[in-house]
Amino acid sequence: MVLKNYYLIILLVSSVLFGNCSSDEVVISDNLDPIEEDLLRTINEFRLAGGNCGSGLSQNAGNLSWNFLLEEIARSHANDMNSNNFFGHEGSNGSTVGNRAADFDYAFSTIGENIANGFTTVESVMDGWINSSSHCELLVNDNFTEVGVVRVNDIWVMVLAAPL
Repeated sequence: MVLKNYYLIILLVSSVLFGNCSSDEVVISDNLDPIEEDLLRTINEFRLAGGNCGSGLSQNAGNLSWNFLLEEIARSHANDMNSNNFFGHEGSNGSTVGNRAADFDYAFSTIGENIANGFTTVESVMDGWINSSSHCELLVNDNFTEVGVVRVNDIWVMVLAAPL
């Protein structure tokens, strides 16, 4: 219960901190580690520049804010894939990203997930996602407002969502 309250406080503080940000500038929270900062900056720069996904989709999208609960949802799936030696969007128990979000009591209006394997840097994994039409389309989807990303060994999981 304490952990859930902690995440609720972080979510509320994030809403206050990012609620008045201009949509044309990349904003980074002080609470992120350098890799998280690099990921968020790279994602938001791509979204703000009108990322071209190669599928014909090219659109400007607003800033995403980092959500530590989404990061934990992503971590649970990355750990599952790493521990059980598989790679896919479906968990070893048959779960989807929506199921995993529900397990963490994250109520969402929309949710999506990008996964990658074998990349060793933020730049390389972002290039991989940008150069894949389906992954890129999630990156520039303006319905998403929050993101959390983790790397476990060389397995990366990005969860994008909009809360209810």
